[in-house]
Amino acid sequence: MSIDKLTSSTNPNILQTSNSLFINGKDDYASKLTIGQVIEARVMRHHEGNRYSVNLNGKEKVVDSANPLQPGELIEGRVKSLGQKIEIQRIRTAANSDNNALERKANQALLSGTPNETNNSDISFAKRLFAEKQVLLSRTELHLLKNLLSTNYSSTAVVLSALAIKKTGLELTRESIIAVTKALTDTSLQGAKNAILDIAVLEIESNIQVTSIPQGIIKELAENIKSYAFLNDNSELAASTDIDGNNSSDMNNAQDNGEKNLAHWILNIQDEGSINHRLMTFPIWLGDKLIEIRMAFFDQERSKESSFNTQPPFKKMVFSVDLEELGTVTASAITYGSHMTLSLTGDNTKSTSYMANYIDTLKTLISSMGWNVDSLEYATMNNTEFDSATHSVIEHYINKDSVSRLV
Repeated sequence: MSIDKLTSSTNPNILQTSNSLFINGKDDYASKLTIGQVIEARVMRHHEGNRYSVNLNGKEKVVDSANPLQPGELIEGRVKSLGQKIEIQRIRTAANSDNNALERKANQALLSGTPNETNNSDISFAKRLFAEKQVLLSRTELHLLKNLLSTNYSSTAVVLSALAIKKTGLELTRESIIAVTKALTDTSLQGAKNAILDIAVLEIESNIQVTSIPQGIIKELAENIKSYAFLNDNSELAASTDIDGNNSSDMNNAQDNGEKNLAHWILNIQDEGSINHRLMTFPIWLGDKLIEIRMAFFDQERSKESSFNTQPPFKKMVFSVDLEELGTVTASAITYGSHMTLSLTGDNTKSTSYMANYIDTLKTLISSMGWNVDSLEYATMNNTEFDSATHSVIEHYINKDSVSRLV
């Protein structure tokens, strides 16, 4: 049996400070890997020094690992960099799975629920999702989650928020789950007061004027609304764009701002993956009205030593805005070098029809910003429960950050 070997020994200085596996990047298997891809490796045997044979999708490969590996150990890792040597960052090991058996049984028992305690379908959803993502909760966290599932908060939002918080590495608290749940289900677009401060740093890091795209699109749509006659009499929109009155007490406002800032802080925690993200809210003027746009920005990070640097990174923006005449407008823009794909979503058929009439105008606008528009699509999405920008960040945490999720 032939075993693929590394062409040269991996730098020992890297191994000493790394929790990763390194494999030879010069073969057919390695050429099919992508940044962010999650793969599993079963340890077969130990060779000399830091070298081990592992089974990768039925193929035997030799890897370098500073940390001792045990035959039979199952390792889950994420491709962190490509090149002559491929780095696979370990994210989970099954070596100690027996030690977690009691914890898993406790999780299953505490999430089993009864009809008198919590809706069975909610518990089943929580059990299935937490098991799928292999996230364990402490007994205190489990009781907290069950209690919140019996409240008036959206059960789906509570489960997604709790799972996302755990994925950031934080322990669950009632305050954190409620804050993120409210951010996920809040479509009023009144974000944290200091969110605007993120933009200057973000634009420097990403080399993109991140506000220009949403501002240009929203302003272009808004400027033509008045001439679009059938939008003026729209009971469908009136119901969806009802604005809360200013009857809240100062205490409630202070509490709301505190929760929004807490959610903003949690949802901007970066993981160790290959995609960075920011969630922010920023204002723009439309005539005499000041409105807010909530946006999530994703930026593919690349290893300085990787040959992948020769290719432009993927970037993605998801933003939403609430317009009196159009309802909630959501857009998703994906860029690759100077190329862009854009999709627009309205929350009712009339606003979507309106946006469809301005596709050519929007293409011209975006082209004037220096982008090549590969595609521009529009669709209607009724009864949207979640804010799209916040939901995209939560989805990013839960599914970790494969580049395929950007494209």
